[in-house]
Order: sequence, then structure tokens, then C-alpha cells
Amino acid sequence: DQAAEYWKQAIALTPGNYIEAQNWLKITRRFE
Repeated sequence: DQAAEYWKQAIALTPGNYIEAQNWLKITRRFE
């Protein structure tokens, strides 16, 4: 979905933020 694509791009651009992105993914799952 769009959110997943955005997440993948964010990881590609800033691999150092992988853990932060994982936390974001957990948060977004609550709203699905």
C-alpha cells in the first residue's frame, strides 16, 4: 500500500533511521 511504499523509500534514503521506521510501522499498524 502507499504507506508501505513511503516506508521503503524512507529506509532507502535514511538507513540509519531503520529502528525509528520500525517503531513508526508498529504505530501505523494500530490504525489499520
